[in-house]
Order: sequence, then C-alpha cells, then structure tokens
Amino acid sequence: MLEATIISIHRHPRPLVRAFTRFAVAMGLSAALLVFLLQIVMAFTVGSLFIGTAIFTVLLTIPLMLLSVLHPEVTITTTGVRLRPLLWQAQTVPWNMLSTLTDHPLIYEDPVINRHLYGKRHRGREGKVIVMCRDAHVMWQYRLLGLVSGAGWTPAFGISSTTHTDYDQLLQTLISRLGEQSV
Repeated sequence: MLEATIISIHRHPRPLVRAFTRFAVAMGLSAALLVFLLQIVMAFTVGSLFIGTAIFTVLLTIPLMLLSVLHPEVTITTTGVRLRPLLWQAQTVPWNMLSTLTDHPLIYEDPVINRHLYGKRHRGREGKVIVMCRDAHVMWQYRLLGLVSGAGWTPAFGISSTTHTDYDQLLQTLISRLGEQSV
C-alpha cells in the first residue's frame, strides 16, 4: 500500500468557533437521544402519543447530523482527501471516488446587504459541494448531505471560503484532480 504524503491541510479558520460548534452539536445530539429514549419509555407506560413526539425528535436531529459533516476539515494527500468532520472519525476518500463539483446550495450571497453589513471590501462567501461516487465507503451522514444538496443518496461534502483556510488553493486542487480523472 502506498504511503500517503500530505500536500495541504485546510482547517477551520477559527478553531474556537469550531470547538464551540462541536460542543453544541454533541450536546444537541446527546439531548435528543436522551429525550427520544424517554419518549419511547413514556409511550409504553403513559400513552402511545409519545411515539409521535419521539419520531418528531428524530426528525429534529437531521440538521444536527448535517452540520456534523457539512464542512469537514480537509487534508489533501497523494492518495486522496482525508475528511475530518465535527464529531465523527476521520475518513480518507481516494481520488477515484470523487465524482463532481457543484455549487453549494446553502450559501446565498446578497451583495447589497453584505456591503451595508461588512463594508466595501467584504469578500463574498463562496462554496462548493464535492459529490463522491455512489460506492464510496463513507459514513451515512455524508449520504444525507448528498440528498439535501440534490445528488440523491450519493455521498457529498462541502467546502467554503468561511470554513476552510486557503479555500482558493483547496478549490483549485480539487478542480485539477477532478479534471485529471475525466481525461
């Protein structure tokens, strides 16, 4: 097996914000799990109406699951892309498992409002979603993200100028690697 050489590392530009987000998502998921279990117990002891509230609680965890994998820290290596999400284990995706690059559906930029809020020199937010091949061996949360971004049950991850250092370099590396695969 080839030894992976690190080419570049793209972390969150604000580590304290990422740490706080990690803590908040972990607490939210933990609380949702506890509430879900209590509602199931109450459904069997108090009344079956709590089954509906338990299902609603599970549905409310979907945004937290998405946030946990939406913009993972990215390490570019010679063998692939190493993704380190907020909560879960880091995973390496080989280059041949990356499929396409699309616009990020969750990034909306309004230049008029941003000019008033941040001034004339504000750099707009940019972002892309990298869609993987269907048979990529990654966690199911990435497939949920692909579903939300319009790729179906295909895994995907996002990159953006506000959540990754050296975003332009990361984007150019991904574009060049995806271009090499299509030749």
